[in-house]
Amino acid sequence: MARGTIQQAADQQAAQSTAIRTREVVRQIKVEVTQEERDQNAKRLAEATKAALMLEEQRRDTVADFNSRIKKQKGVAEEASEIVLDGLRSREIRCVQEFDDAKGLTRVVRKDTLEEIEKWRAMTEDERQLAVPGTDDEPEGGNGTGEEGEES
Repeated sequence: MARGTIQQAADQQAAQSTAIRTREVVRQIKVEVTQEERDQNAKRLAEATKAALMLEEQRRDTVADFNSRIKKQKGVAEEASEIVLDGLRSREIRCVQEFDDAKGLTRVVRKDTLEEIEKWRAMTEDERQLAVPGTDDEPEGGNGTGEEGEES
């Protein structure tokens, strides 16, 4: 018998006499990777990082949108609460601003009820300036003198 065959026979006999059993198993073991695998994982890393950044941005936008919508609804609720509690509501009402240039005073009166909305007060610098007829600065229905303008 050849020396290798004698050794194999001796190993088999030793294995049988000590009753060793074997089975194939799989284990996670760190092994060195190839450059191609590194390159593939570098690409995966870049793509995953970009996707995560995009998701974070979408989350910020979504949160901002929800915060805006919540704020709007709270404003509606606050307005409704004030109406319910006070029985009053703000509305745009057509008014007339009157100017007493001689005294340097102005006031605001409701057109429909003639109720004084703003009491007589000193005019601001802008209000002291007389409007030039035919310009956008001319008050509606007036010529800047406090009198109704004539139509030609």
